Amino acid sequence: MSVEEVAQHKRWIEEVRDPATANAEPEEVIRAGKFTGTFLIAPIPGGWAYQADAHAYDGTGGGIPWSGPLSSRDAAIDAALHQLHLIASRTTAAGDGRADIAAFLAAVEARRNQPDLLEGARP
Repeated sequence: MSVEEVAQHKRWIEEVRDPATANAEPEEVIRAGKFTGTFLIAPIPGGWAYQADAHAYDGTGGGIPWSGPLSSRDAAIDAALHQLHLIASRTTAAGDGRADIAAFLAAVEARRNQPDLLEGARP
């Protein structure tokens, strides 16, 4: 890593990762069959951050570390759900796994439309 990359990583730790970890709202979980996704959102100095992770029963899938700042809580939720959708869309699974991924994608879209998430009803 270059000196600049090390400094950039240190800034991310100080400005995004550590404050987000300390202030995260409860984890949100979305399950469909044998496919599970989770996301966290948190207020950080300068906005909001999110983290997302999705995996199938066989371990395929992926995740994204704390990312931000975003302008609002709703923007963080939308970004996390978007990342879950991307991870699941890129996951390859055989047999029943494909149906689970399709169900998971539908569940992500349903969660995106829940008023309590979009209106920021939770603290």
